[in-house]
Amino acid sequence: MLTSELIKVILVENRLKSINSILEENLNLANLKELNLCANQINELDENAFQGLERLELLDLHNNELTRINENAFNGLANLKTLYLNGNPLEQINEKAFEGLNKLKKLFLDGDSVHLIAQINENNFDNLKLIKVFNSSQSFNQFTTDREN
Repeated sequence: MLTSELIKVILVENRLKSINSILEENLNLANLKELNLCANQINELDENAFQGLERLELLDLHNNELTRINENAFNGLANLKTLYLNGNPLEQINEKAFEGLNKLKKLFLDGDSVHLIAQINENNFDNLKLIKVFNSSQSFNQFTTDREN
């Protein structure tokens, strides 16, 4: 099956409204390492939204319509290293949304969203090395950690 060999999927500007519309197609995406869903119309991430994508390393959700990220939304993405959430009008991020993202090293957010992650357990970001925070003028602030590992 061809889909089992896919390592990168780019679905930019496809008017997708949910993650389920992609993953419910019974595709075998077990080897997928990069998923680019930017510039769609996704407005919420439900629990276990990315089930079956255990090898995913990069997830790009920037410039969607995300307002909510629910508990365990990224459950099963133990190998995720880079997450783009900038360009979304985020209003709520569940405090358990990022649990299990133990390898996350880069997180991209908008300035308006930074206060939402303040309530999340900092242990979820133990390996985080880079946070880029974009503001409305498209410039950004970059924060790095001094962690060795």
